[in-house]
Amino acid sequence: MGSAFKDKINTLLLSVAKKLYESERYNKTKRFVEDILNNPANRYKKYLDGTIIFLIISSVLILIYEVKHPIPHWMEYYDIYIVSLIF
Repeated sequence: MGSAFKDKINTLLLSVAKKLYESERYNKTKRFVEDILNNPANRYKKYLDGTIIFLIISSVLILIYEVKHPIPHWMEYYDIYIVSLIF
């Protein structure tokens, strides 16, 4: 790759990073997500944790069931696309 192309990519990345750093909406969302993940007193944390636990357990159960049985298409779709998209 040419040096000019790398310079353009670097300039673009720095521009995006600067806009995100200065964006109030981005910083507000970042603080909210950080609070959910790190603050045990956050009222939404238990729902997020429960959802993640459900997704992991259901995915493992599907994998175990799939060893000896054919699984329906909706279950395959759920395991491949929904669970993989979130994780």
